[in-house]
Order: sequence, then C-alpha cells, then structure tokens
Amino acid sequence: MKTMSPTRPCPNGAHTMELKTTRLHFKRNGFSATVKDVTAYVCPQCGATLIPGPGAEQVSDTVERLFQT
Repeated sequence: MKTMSPTRPCPNGAHTMELKTTRLHFKRNGFSATVKDVTAYVCPQCGATLIPGPGAEQVSDTVERLFQT
C-alpha cells in the first residue's frame, strides 16, 4: 500500500496543505450531513480540503446514500 505524503501543494495558491483528520459538512435540499474522522489534506490558509485516493469515493458514496433516504 502506498504511503501518503504528510503535505501537498494547495491548488488555490502557494500554500501547503497538511494531512489531517477532519469533519466534512454537506448540504442538499434543506438537509445536512457531517462525516467525521475523514483523512484529508487541509489548507490552513484558505480552508481547501482534498480527500486522497479511495477515501474520496467512500465519502461520496456514504453521503449519496444519506441524502437518498
């Protein structure tokens, strides 16, 4: 399994994103959901969040299921 780098460049500027555990908030059609304990790159300057690899698909699938119920 490939090890993730602890940092990466932020796509929004010349800042460095850090790999952290965070919460992601989603809103759709008057409903909201929070997914806790997501490993993601977070930019401390602009707040941009990127979920690396298969984690992105897992979060997306989970949120889609929540909003379908």
